[in-house]
Amino acid sequence: LRYIRRRRAAAQQLREAFDPKSTETLEVQIHRLREALQEARDAGVPRADMQELSERLASMVVILRRANALKAMNEALAAEDIERIQASLGEARKAGVEEIDVARVERALQDLIDEIELAHEKQRLLRLRIENSMAAKNSAECATTSKEVEHMLGEHSVTKSLRNTIEEAR
Repeated sequence: LRYIRRRRAAAQQLREAFDPKSTETLEVQIHRLREALQEARDAGVPRADMQELSERLASMVVILRRANALKAMNEALAAEDIERIQASLGEARKAGVEEIDVARVERALQDLIDEIELAHEKQRLLRLRIENSMAAKNSAECATTSKEVEHMLGEHSVTKSLRNTIEEAR
C-alpha cells in the first residue's frame, strides 16, 4: 500500500513538475523536472509515463546549453579576449547555436585579430621612425656649417621628422 501511494505521489509530482507557463528560469525548471523524474524512477512509475517528460527535459537541457554558449560567446566578444572567443565558438558549435550567430562572432573575431595586427604593425613602424629620427638628430647635433644647420631646420628636416613622428604616435 505504501509503495502504491509513493508511486501515485511521484506520478502526481511528475505531472506538476513541468509547467509550460512557468516564469521560473530554465535552470530551475530543469532541476525540478530532474528531481521529479528521479523520484518517479525510484517509486517505480512506469517508463511510458515518464517518456514525454524525459524527452522534454532533454530538449530543455539542449536549449539551456545553447543559451549559455551564446551568452559565453557574446561575453568573450565584449571582453575582446581572443582565446575566450575561440573557445566559446567551439562550444557554441557543439551546442548547436544558430549558424548566423556563430558566423557573426567569427567575423567579429577576425576583425579583432586584424585590428591587433594593424596596431602591432603601426607600433613597429613608429619605432622605426623614432629610431631613424633619433639617428638624424644625433647626426644633426654634429652640424658645423650653416648649410648643415639649414638642412636641420628645412622642409624635410630632422625637427620636422621628429614632430611628424610624435604626432603619429599620438
